[in-house]
Amino acid sequence: MTIIGVVLGWDVLWNNIDEEGVTNFYQWFSLIIYRLNIYLLPGFILSFYPFDKRYKYITRLIIWLNWTLCIYLFVSAFIRVFAINKVFNFSIFTNIDVVVLLVGYIFTFITKEKVSFDSTEAIVNPKEAN
Repeated sequence: MTIIGVVLGWDVLWNNIDEEGVTNFYQWFSLIIYRLNIYLLPGFILSFYPFDKRYKYITRLIIWLNWTLCIYLFVSAFIRVFAINKVFNFSIFTNIDVVVLLVGYIFTFITKEKVSFDSTEAIVNPKEAN
């Protein structure tokens, strides 16, 4: 995603955001698109891999978003414990936990599916079970 951003000229567009802030709609919109892609794209891409035939795409997406959040939390804890964020000033990780967690909760709420790792039975939609 970063390479695509450089090709599109976002590096030049974002050059003065630290000093001047966001000054136009294109800066703001490109920043949102970049962050959403960095935060959510791995989960969406990995969801196409059917690691378990019982799960539909949306359930796999929820599982991968949870894994993304888990990996982020471990990396974030490592960065903070060893104060790496003070040395290199990582700012890309500031909001990923909230975004990924919220999207996972929204998809879980919409689908109302229960994900179980200890069962080998097929996942049944709660609406069909009644």
